[in-house]
Amino acid sequence: MKNRGRADILAKILETIQTGANKTMIMYRTYLSFPQLNGYLAHLLESQMVRYDSITRLYYATEKGIHFLKTYQEMQQMIYPKDSELVKKTAIQMAA
Repeated sequence: MKNRGRADILAKILETIQTGANKTMIMYRTYLSFPQLNGYLAHLLESQMVRYDSITRLYYATEKGIHFLKTYQEMQQMIYPKDSELVKKTAIQMAA
């Protein structure tokens, strides 16, 4: 696995929680430890990119979080045009 920056990790978390996810699911899909995940979720909650539903105990991306994710993917497509097919696939999966 390549080295990931903070933005890469935040984008992966937001991608994972679009339809709702618990901490365990987010941990496994983002390859983060529990303490790391707690730090990133705290940041996302504070910046209002994520909301937590205490009834279902799931995390969801907010409109602000979805906007960040789309902007991140557009930047990735501009920076790495060879990987644009991969980015398009991810965008199509997100829209479904």
